[in-house]
Amino acid sequence: LPVAHYLKSRGLATREQVDNELSRFGVNSVEVAIKSMPELVKEGMLSPLAMFQFFSAALWLMDEYWQYTIFNLFSIVMMEAVTAFQRFRTLRTLKGLAPKPYELPAFREGKWAMVKTTELLPGDLISLSSSTHTVATAEGAAAAAAGIKKGKGTDAVPCDCLILHGSAVVNEATLTGESVPQMKDALKTTSHSDTSVKLDIQGHD
Repeated sequence: LPVAHYLKSRGLATREQVDNELSRFGVNSVEVAIKSMPELVKEGMLSPLAMFQFFSAALWLMDEYWQYTIFNLFSIVMMEAVTAFQRFRTLRTLKGLAPKPYELPAFREGKWAMVKTTELLPGDLISLSSSTHTVATAEGAAAAAAGIKKGKGTDAVPCDCLILHGSAVVNEATLTGESVPQMKDALKTTSHSDTSVKLDIQGHD
């Protein structure tokens, strides 16, 4: 979409637009499926490496090396159980990193209203504030004037956003591995002499 579309954005204007976007994109949530320990152990036992080891143990058993066979089978089961436990713990940790849903001001149908982060849709105009302080922006002032009470704020951005007013310092370590927080500035008309050009999604705008 051209830059002018974002600069003139006033959010989702009608209820029909909200319903259409919801049916097209669904809720703003990513669920990390956690398998049970028996399922993870079963997957490990059916892996090619484990099956090869079981086949090798069967060959040793045919030669009456039953002591070596028992030791080998015990080692396989213990190794797969430890691997499954590590995977289970990693999945639980990954699921715990997901921020809990919270409410924030969103401009919909011509007015500000509190909307849960799981209900955000492409095209929404939202107002964000940090958990430690609030930055005064045009959207925040309009929300206050409309009688919309801001929440406590958060340090987690609920979705991919394009900043129209204000600025932010974002920690992208979990996404890119970059340890230094990055400064994000608002999309300004002065940086685009021709607002009909498409927005560069690679972040050069």
